[in-house]
Amino acid sequence: VDLAERELSAGEWKSLFTAHDPLSLVDSESAYYSKQGYQYRDFDAQEELIEHPALLKTPILRSGGRVHVGYDLAVITDWGAR
Repeated sequence: VDLAERELSAGEWKSLFTAHDPLSLVDSESAYYSKQGYQYRDFDAQEELIEHPALLKTPILRSGGRVHVGYDLAVITDWGAR
C-alpha cells in the first residue's frame, strides 16, 4: 500500500489491527513521532494511527490475506517463496 497515493480504507485498518497490536505499528523513530512529542504522552495507538497515518511504520506489505508492516527481509523472502 502506497500511503502517498491513497489513504487506508476502513477494511485495511481493521486488517492491520487484527494482525498486529496497534502500538507495534507506531514508528517511534519517525520525525513526526518526535516532532509531535508522542514520546512524552499517553495515547491510544489505534486512534492516533487512523488520525495521523504519518505515525505508521512502512512499508505495508499485503499478500493474499496476510499483512506485514515494516521492512523484514525474512517475511519478504518467505512470501515470495509461496
